[in-house]
Amino acid sequence: MKLGVGRTCQDVPVCFRCKKTGDEIGNDQFLRKANGRWKSYCRSCASLYFKDYKLAHPELKKWNNQRDGLIGRCRRRGITVEQYQDKFIEQDGKCAICGILLEDGKRGAGATIDHDHQTNEFRGILCALCNKALGCFKESVETLGKAILYVQNTSNRHLR
Repeated sequence: MKLGVGRTCQDVPVCFRCKKTGDEIGNDQFLRKANGRWKSYCRSCASLYFKDYKLAHPELKKWNNQRDGLIGRCRRRGITVEQYQDKFIEQDGKCAICGILLEDGKRGAGATIDHDHQTNEFRGILCALCNKALGCFKESVETLGKAILYVQNTSNRHLR
């Protein structure tokens, strides 16, 4: 393979599967490792490889569903699916703060498992926005109180 004068293999990425170089298909078709060196395959070959790998290992789909689905989320928070479902029923399927209707166990619907960051105790189920808001306020009652006062004081200005 011709690399040109003064160029080394580290300068030009080469795919070990299709043998194409960064000069041929563009360096943007290759990713870099954490150490700065080029990965040994292009994006197209990586995509084909992972597609084939998933077909050859169907058991991974079940594992990914358990890891990413409701079972995995409950496991990471240290609660059972039954505890989650009991709380969901107790909250009538709504966010504990704003009351928006949540879909049971659906991540896309924004249902998140809320927990106390100091005790790790499960508190309830929130929509993604309310959970994020609590996080932004660092769960501080004092800061939340100041935010409430701020909104009350500034929303009354236009009425004067």
